Amino acid sequence: MTTQRQHVSIGKESRSCQHHGAYEATLWDLQPKPAGYPHLPGRAAIADFLKPFWSSCPKCDSEAQ
Repeated sequence: MTTQRQHVSIGKESRSCQHHGAYEATLWDLQPKPAGYPHLPGRAAIADFLKPFWSSCPKCDSEAQ
């Protein structure tokens, strides 16, 4: 059986982009976390990858794509 993980919004914050001005950032977290998180022996890079992260400016993201 495969565990289904998804990013879940756990917070919102007003931020400002130096190019596009104000936007609302979202704090995303992958849930559920793998067993043993955050202490995944020998897999520190993966543990960092699984930490919550803030979204960036949506206009900058669109331009980058």
